[in-house]
Amino acid sequence: MGIVAAGAMLLTAFSVLVAPSSGATTAPTYEPDANATGTVAFYNAAGTQITSGSINSTPFATYYAASSAVPDAGLHSASVIFATPVDGTIPKLWGTTEQESSSQIVGSTTDPNGNAFPGALATIAKTRPVVYDDSLANFQLHITDFPSHSTANPNIYQVRVQAFPNDAYWVADILVTGTTWTQIYPTPTAAPAVTAISPTSGPIAGGTTVTITGTGFTGATKVTFGTKAAASFTVVSSTKITAVTPAQTAGTHSITVTTPGGTSALVAADVFTATAAGPAVTAISPTSGPIAGGTTVTITGTGFTGATKVTFGTKAAASFTVVSSTKITAVTPAQTAGTHSITVTTPGGTSALVAADVFTATAAAPAVTAISPTSGPIAGGTTVTITGTGFTGATKVTFGTKAAASFTVVSSTKITAVTPAQTAGTHSITVTTPGGTSALVAADVFTATAAAPAVTAISPTSGPIAGGTTVTIAGTGFTGATKVTFGTKAAASFTVVSSTKITAVTPAQTAGNHSITVTTASGTSALVAADVFTAV
Repeated sequence: MGIVAAGAMLLTAFSVLVAPSSGATTAPTYEPDANATGTVAFYNAAGTQITSGSINSTPFATYYAASSAVPDAGLHSASVIFATPVDGTIPKLWGTTEQESSSQIVGSTTDPNGNAFPGALATIAKTRPVVYDDSLANFQLHITDFPSHSTANPNIYQVRVQAFPNDAYWVADILVTGTTWTQIYPTPTAAPAVTAISPTSGPIAGGTTVTITGTGFTGATKVTFGTKAAASFTVVSSTKITAVTPAQTAGTHSITVTTPGGTSALVAADVFTATAAGPAVTAISPTSGPIAGGTTVTITGTGFTGATKVTFGTKAAASFTVVSSTKITAVTPAQTAGTHSITVTTPGGTSALVAADVFTATAAAPAVTAISPTSGPIAGGTTVTITGTGFTGATKVTFGTKAAASFTVVSSTKITAVTPAQTAGTHSITVTTPGGTSALVAADVFTATAAAPAVTAISPTSGPIAGGTTVTIAGTGFTGATKVTFGTKAAASFTVVSSTKITAVTPAQTAGNHSITVTTASGTSALVAADVFTAV
């Protein structure tokens, strides 16, 4: 119980009087009753609450009982009138008037402990008797000056509320000083103070057990989170309370503790943050789109209300709209090719990464528009410049079914590749990137050519003009030979024995020298001295 402004005091503990032995002068002892509550206020003779004036004003006191610990206590009220002592030597009357129609007003010349009022006060007591409700036997209210456990002071009064038949009562000494009064006995209970809470946040659904640390928690009657009472709480000690959070709105809420000494002041340390459940992504559609961005993706899940951010990997969505608590539409940003998890952020947190949130950013498929040169030997080793689009990140270049011996991505529009060994003929060059493989077009065709044949020796080197001589031709590149000639005349017949040997029968021809040539798909052998056959 502390100092209360404007003359109001909360009665927070009834006590049981242990009467002293006859003739004793020691102060009585008290046993608190924590269930008792009430209010005392002081008024002047005109019935106005004291806010100014001297201590010689005629104060009043009122009391309203509201404790189930006292029989019928909630049904009664009383006021007491007493005179402020002039010289501080004469105890004044314990006097009350009862404000209940069913009560009995009983005159008395003694206080409730049987002590007689001295001298003329006994007469006053008969005209302003101590009042109690005889029919309902519930309580009395008393005020006196000079209580035995306070230093004598003409401004000190004792307020006592007493219930019968069990003699339960609340007692306090008050000091009246002009416009205010303060309690001086028992020592006023300090208001509680909160110094720390743990944890400092929890879901809006409630159910989080919070440990509250501070001082003055004994007898706590209420714990609140903002404007809502705790779902339950336990006073562990004077410095510790455990409280269960109620369901509440998202945001910050100050925790306050109320005891008979008052309610804890709001401080930064008492702030609890109620958080909405974190969002969760359960599906996205479509699951892929170009790296350039601009794809509208529908995100399905839960807890999307109040979303503040949508990301694709590390990049924020170009824009997004919260359609409902379970649906968001978001436009993809420009991003690198590959997979990117979509996350949603709300005041409740950021969605966890799951397989269902993966979006694949794809590069556009590459395209070949020209090659140079367009042909080269089947042995490979020709460096070909490939021109086109979308070559960035190329992972493969092929000539027909064979991979390039090597390649270099010069830019998004240019690759240089070295031809592999391959069969003679045409082969489409393709480029593969994360965006796909280039389509086959006429511009990508490379022709692999075999080396032209060469004649290095013939035997015999002469024969009759009538023909019919079988000549063995030695050389290279004879595979696939389609023609053998003696001068301008085709051989009567020929057989390709191997890539280095042909046998040919001479045709009828004029006398003289005739060069033997071999023709294949790669060309015709050049004329050399070693290929001369003489018809005689």
